Amino acid sequence: MAVDPEYDTLMDRVAGACASDDPATISRVYRSEDLAVPQQMIT
Repeated sequence: MAVDPEYDTLMDRVAGACASDDPATISRVYRSEDLAVPQQMIT
């Protein structure tokens, strides 16, 4: 199954952040636009 290279890069960033075991790094990655939950889904 082919995966978009941008998706692979994003997953690499997530994996790297989680492997860092650094809460600030993890938080920064999950605040990125690519992973943000649209506001209309929250309210």
